[in-house]
Amino acid sequence: MTELFSGHQSIYRQIAGKIKDQILNGDLKRGDKLPSLREQAVALEVNINTITKGYNILENDGMIEKQRGLGFFVTEDAYKQVLTERKQLFQQETLPKLKQELCLLNLSDQALLKLLKEID
Repeated sequence: MTELFSGHQSIYRQIAGKIKDQILNGDLKRGDKLPSLREQAVALEVNINTITKGYNILENDGMIEKQRGLGFFVTEDAYKQVLTERKQLFQQETLPKLKQELCLLNLSDQALLKLLKEID
């Protein structure tokens, strides 16, 4: 297994997640072609079936589409879909943990805002 992956989640889900990250930060835009299954498998040093599973997640979610004989391409709505999904995850998973941590550290909302502004 390549050091690019952690043990917390299946590799194919991590691959789908990395592609979603690329869509969010603009490295992949609508209409962009993804590397072929083989190219991606070689680049990431994983089995082609693992790449296929990752691509299938994205295709089933409507973030990429397969064009027969040409490969996989980022869909028009991919950015919006990834952004919506990521915001929901942030609200459901990250914010409750953050709130709990703030309580444990006895930090106010204002203190958090001050810390966030200092991060730049």
